[in-house]
Amino acid sequence: MGFSEEKLMTSKTDDAKYIRRGMLLACPEFLGDWQAELARMNRDKVGAPYEYPDSLLDFAARLKDYAGLSSRAVEGFLLGLSTYIPNMKRCDHTTICRRVNEFSKALKTLGGSTIAIDSSGLTPARKGGWLAFKHRKKQAYVKIHFAVDVRDGKILEFKVTPDTVGDNKVFPELVEKVRKRSRVRKALADGAYDDKKIDNAAKTGGYKLVVPPRKNSRVRRKPPPESAARNQRVREWKNLGKKRWKKKKGYGKRWAVETVYSTWKRLFGEGLSARGPKGVEAEVRRKVFLLNLFLAL
Repeated sequence: MGFSEEKLMTSKTDDAKYIRRGMLLACPEFLGDWQAELARMNRDKVGAPYEYPDSLLDFAARLKDYAGLSSRAVEGFLLGLSTYIPNMKRCDHTTICRRVNEFSKALKTLGGSTIAIDSSGLTPARKGGWLAFKHRKKQAYVKIHFAVDVRDGKILEFKVTPDTVGDNKVFPELVEKVRKRSRVRKALADGAYDDKKIDNAAKTGGYKLVVPPRKNSRVRRKPPPESAARNQRVREWKNLGKKRWKKKKGYGKRWAVETVYSTWKRLFGEGLSARGPKGVEAEVRRKVFLLNLFLAL
């Protein structure tokens, strides 16, 4: 098979994948039995009953997160759709915004034995963006931390933190969340996670930690007990050398998490439409679920 034929086949495969993404966006489950779904949702519910099924708000959330529509634009889209669908009740943008920000599904994806962890920054929406730029005011951002399965790139766990929280503080928590569902044998991360506390957490958890030490790291002859695990990792790095160490440890698989961040920013951009902590958390969670659906195609 020639190069041009291989390229053509790859192009056709990619085309089909992107077309299926569009099909996922059009999740018309709410067009089924609207009243039956509402009856299930309102069974044993305390307080005012739901007026709109979750499937409708799931559709609205995908329009917001993937198509980039505002809540008011989504309201207009649904209003236009209702002219063609009998008995479809109008949903206002306030309800759309409130309900999509209540998204709280837990990740249940089972991971493989090797995970990769990293973080990246996203900018939440805020008022006065032009004034902040004009007066050189620093733009605040939030950090999203991902634990990714290196086999298929799916996000197994995530955490949203302020930009002041260090990566090394989040690492043990992410791994422990994944370990509740899957057996983790190896965790990969870059040099930002070179910390003795992470080494000790890996030793306690019974998984291998693959993190390159800092350039100025040195092997101690008699390290204190809390630094023994990290000291052993530094010794192995020094003995093998950078290239051999990376090859032996399979460090190249760490790029799975970098690929996920690249895909995220290509699909959703580097900003968030939400402002408050609750809205930011819900938006990231929705996009994580949607990205995992795309990665499964």
